Amino acid sequence: MGDSPNKDQISDFELANNCVLEPSMRSRHMREEVYCQLIKQLTHNPDKTSEDRGWQLLVHMSSTVIPGSDLVEECELFMKGSLHRMAAPCLDRFQTTKRNGYRQYPPHQKEYELLRSNERTIKFDVVLPFNERQSVEVETTSRVFDIKQQLLTKFDLVDAAMEYGLFFALRDRVLGAYDGDYFMDALCHVERFWTKLAHSGRVSQASPEPPPEPHVFFMKKIWVNAEPGQHRMADSMFHFPQELPNYLRGFHKFSNVDLARMAAYIYRGQFGEDLAGMINFHENINALIPRSHAKTKSVDEWRKAVETNLKLTKDLSPDKAKVEFLKTIWAWPTYGSVFFEVKQRMMKTMPKHLLLAVNPNGVLLLDPESKDILANYEYGKIPNWAFDEFSFTLVVGESSNATKIFFETSVGHNIDDVVMSYVAWTMNTHIKKRPKYAGVTVGESSC
Repeated sequence: MGDSPNKDQISDFELANNCVLEPSMRSRHMREEVYCQLIKQLTHNPDKTSEDRGWQLLVHMSSTVIPGSDLVEECELFMKGSLHRMAAPCLDRFQTTKRNGYRQYPPHQKEYELLRSNERTIKFDVVLPFNERQSVEVETTSRVFDIKQQLLTKFDLVDAAMEYGLFFALRDRVLGAYDGDYFMDALCHVERFWTKLAHSGRVSQASPEPPPEPHVFFMKKIWVNAEPGQHRMADSMFHFPQELPNYLRGFHKFSNVDLARMAAYIYRGQFGEDLAGMINFHENINALIPRSHAKTKSVDEWRKAVETNLKLTKDLSPDKAKVEFLKTIWAWPTYGSVFFEVKQRMMKTMPKHLLLAVNPNGVLLLDPESKDILANYEYGKIPNWAFDEFSFTLVVGESSNATKIFFETSVGHNIDDVVMSYVAWTMNTHIKKRPKYAGVTVGESSC
């Protein structure tokens, strides 16, 4: 509160979090003592600066943890009876924490800046597929689901809430955000996750500090109800831009597909009637033809074939071109998959390197060269799985004859997140079919 000199010259943010808030989160006795001391020092405090700083700390405490039931009523009476300008927002956050539960982490530095600025919300740019951006407003008490609802409402996708997810990314690391978490907790979690990796030496970075801020992504996560043509906005904003990279990377197995026609759909879907991009076709070929097939013809042959198909598709609008592209891929068993490159050493009949695909059909193992499906494990046949920082283990089969399949990967947490999301969706679907369904949603995986 500024009553004693700060000899260590550390920021208020670090001082409050490290010396007050984190210990209070760990110990019930500590937080009750902190609340008692704050209320004592804020009662008839003649120093205006000290009082203001004390109320700021009490606001952050109220946003994070509350005392035991014996002190809750006393704290609320104190806040209701105070005339200080921060008393009302402090009471609001206190009651929200009492209603929704404690935070997992102490307040983020942005929350301290928010309180000093007297604003109610923090603006974040959420990255959509194709790098389009949508601004959202986050309050200290906002849950991940609340931010999802802002975006789902914007794109008329409110009825598909379970099918979409928020993700935080720092360089090459991506973490899914659990709907029930406070948004700012999810932000703190990914920053601490990165710090842990950096200290362990398992990430390469030019400087010892992590990037200043994670990127927030909003994407289709569970590919159910994803038949092309059923929802124009979903097809245009999510299905097409998320499926296109998988197609161009050659992750799908396909035959008897007119690649030049598909390239025309891709081009029309992104540029419409503007044919300027065809002038430098040699620079854009990898954005139109799968890399696995690009060398089957010369660049000039591909250009002529694509130009012919562009003439044949001149009446297609960008949205219709995207749907036509998706309709072709929709028939493939790997449509809507999230692909992971993994290694395995247990199954002698399979190659060492595999593509692991997760989609509504289950967990698929693909040959990375031919893209043949070597195994398909439905979710009903996966009783358990586990992951750590270097692996993902899948348990398949009945309990008495269950088999453990060990995969080497550094993204086991991502595989767990997607698998758990499909399992949760499957369970909720079955629950809703029961006569006494009460509208209770099964939880997701937190990573």
